[in-house]
Amino acid sequence: MIGINRFAFVLLFGIIIAATLLLFQQTTTDAEYSRYNIEWSGTSGFFSQVEAYRGTGVTDCTAIRNMQGGLLIIIAPDRLFTPAEIESLQEYLAGGNTIFIADESSAANPLLTALGSSIRIGARNLSSVDREFQNPGLILARSCADHPLLEDVDTLLLNRPAALTGGETLAASTFLSWVDEDGDQQIDTGETMGRHAVLARETLGGGEVIVLADGSIFINGMTELAASRDNSRFIENLLELRPRLAVEQAHSATGRSNLVIDVQERIQKTNVLKLILLTILIGLLTLAQSVSCGRFHGRNRD
Repeated sequence: MIGINRFAFVLLFGIIIAATLLLFQQTTTDAEYSRYNIEWSGTSGFFSQVEAYRGTGVTDCTAIRNMQGGLLIIIAPDRLFTPAEIESLQEYLAGGNTIFIADESSAANPLLTALGSSIRIGARNLSSVDREFQNPGLILARSCADHPLLEDVDTLLLNRPAALTGGETLAASTFLSWVDEDGDQQIDTGETMGRHAVLARETLGGGEVIVLADGSIFINGMTELAASRDNSRFIENLLELRPRLAVEQAHSATGRSNLVIDVQERIQKTNVLKLILLTILIGLLTLAQSVSCGRFHGRNRD
């Protein structure tokens, strides 16, 4: 009987370990741009930096309308802002704050329009002969204006950015660049070379709007690729740009998660759920100890 109890204990222990490993695996996701994605296409590394700078995630834009000295980062927006949210962001700008938007899909254009900005995200698949690797979509962009965001930043490595129009250009591709409209990675008839803005700013409502036409500069995979360029310095400058740092999560692809992650975050924020989990854990440990001592079902070891 002792052998059976020991077997039951080992089996129970194995189930607990397997369940723990499964839970850990499910606390990540492969969703592109997600802060919970630790792979190439995720932004887990960037959000570790945000936490180091004591930045906060924002799921309600109306909560920041009265903030002072703030920077709100919006990466790869994937849903529309409501009129009430737009009004709050306008008040945020009126308070002298900064909104930084990174997007190459033009999904941010409705927000820029609503805010009254002249900056627009235009043609996609900006390619260049001036590149870091064989892929012409991994282009090099040069700083071309004085701005705190570009301090000690000369060259950025971007991943198939879009071309911007409007505002004041802060960084641009070289003259050996073109919009690869058919995506064949070659310059074809009708595709002409020229310089295109990829980073622009605009004073708006007493604040500042800055747009980068490439959200992928923040993904994990670009960190290693851009090691020889000034991407890391650029991101540090961004995180240090204003005293109060916030990253929008309700309308951004960086906020994509799954059910397990959502439950886990609610548990972390709720003391009652923490107490329940602690009680369950203590119960399992007590049960395991009873089994190991041969007292399961009222039987004692001989």
